[in-house]
Amino acid sequence: MTRLRTAVVGAGQRFTEVVPAAAAAGRLEVVAVVDPSPAARERAAALLPAARLHADLDSLLAGDVPGAGAEAALVLTPDWTHAEVGTALLRSGLHVLVDKPLATTIEGADALLAAAEASGRLLYAGHNMRFMPVVEVMRQVVEDGLIGTPRAFWVRHFVGRGGDYFFRDWHAESALSGGLLVHKACHDLDAMSHVLGTSIQAVQAIGTNAVYHGCEPRPEGRAVPEVVNDVTHWPPSALTDVNPAMDVEDLSLVNLVCSHGVLGAYQQCCFTPDYWRSYTVIGDAGRMENVGDSAGEGEVLVWNRRRHGFDAEPDLRLPLVEGRGATAPVCEGRSGAHDAADAAMLADFAAAVLDGTAPRTSARTARDVVAAGVLARRSMHGGGLLPVPEPRVGTRSTT
Repeated sequence: MTRLRTAVVGAGQRFTEVVPAAAAAGRLEVVAVVDPSPAARERAAALLPAARLHADLDSLLAGDVPGAGAEAALVLTPDWTHAEVGTALLRSGLHVLVDKPLATTIEGADALLAAAEASGRLLYAGHNMRFMPVVEVMRQVVEDGLIGTPRAFWVRHFVGRGGDYFFRDWHAESALSGGLLVHKACHDLDAMSHVLGTSIQAVQAIGTNAVYHGCEPRPEGRAVPEVVNDVTHWPPSALTDVNPAMDVEDLSLVNLVCSHGVLGAYQQCCFTPDYWRSYTVIGDAGRMENVGDSAGEGEVLVWNRRRHGFDAEPDLRLPLVEGRGATAPVCEGRSGAHDAADAAMLADFAAAVLDGTAPRTSARTARDVVAAGVLARRSMHGGGLLPVPEPRVGTRSTT
């Protein structure tokens, strides 16, 4: 079986999830790893002893063959570098998967689309949620017409790990993350765009920093604490070592105007006691929502018969099962990360490059959800309802 020779740029925490997923995907061969950190390169050498190690992108791209033998690259670097790194790789002639978010600015996302258009190479948006059972099941409900034509949706994102994950390090600085309406909301907005077959046209938002602004800041000179998902870190107001440069919101409410007459709402709270996503979609012939969002622990409920009042029992219960999607790519093995969505996404990327199949993810939609997050934060400061602009280039090579 033909394998896609692939370089990985960035060997941090995401790298440790993607490497086993790449092995499970079956058609990717990681031949090179780039990271400026000696410790990260040591970690990469332990996981991938046959891969060439590079301290910078120039070293990878040096020589007559782009990527020193690689045909494709995975960009797993910090968010604010995605546009620069991805653009350089596309221009070098590689097919490129950029982990979400595509970029942290509209300009950066448009630069990636332009580079893909000019190079004729595939720009693949790393939105793995399109391969998660909760999204696959909800999309199937829509495609099967079980709720009629979708007209409205609500997303409630309960970010129970907000303090542990996002308010101590660089995520808390909008110049680096784009804000959590880019870093986090891009997942949900892309998922809903995929489920409903719609695109975001305009946004309006309010938001604030309700809790973490009052927490104890990290003293000057103290290292950023290691990220640990610790349920004993409670209540949120007791968090210490908060990034003193924090300027992102921990509570946001966004209204969304979408194509095909769909209206939506996105709510994000980063100090909840639980961590999951709740989606509600209402069509002109029914309603669905998920209870739980993980395989083996959740289900999608469908109500499509009229009731007199409240009825906790739905007409359909659809369990979330790993790999249940009708179009889920076949992988050699399964990786537990993100309900095996990473492995399925990487298999889809390989198939798009090697076989010319249509990728499930969309760089254009990934660009639009970045724009929605950027404009939502702008709207918080007196911008009102702001339209999502068209990109400045075509989308021939971005899908």
